[in-house]
Amino acid sequence: FRNDLTQLQTILGKKKFLVADEPTAVDCTAMGLFGSAYYAIPSSRYYVHDLIDSAEFASLKEYLERNKDRLFGDKFCNDLI
Repeated sequence: FRNDLTQLQTILGKKKFLVADEPTAVDCTAMGLFGSAYYAIPSSRYYVHDLIDSAEFASLKEYLERNKDRLFGDKFCNDLI
């Protein structure tokens, strides 16, 4: 999973979203895969949480937060739990 996160972070670089200035289907797909692993059960901590919360993946966590806020707003976690 670390390799997947590294590749995604490399593709993201300094951009706000993966391929455009606004979220695209690619960002929605990344959010579905990586976001669900991170946000689905916030009370349970797994390896993925430790990775994404680490300094190594700080920009990727910011990307996930940006996607969460942009795509779902306030309802994201409230509606899932």
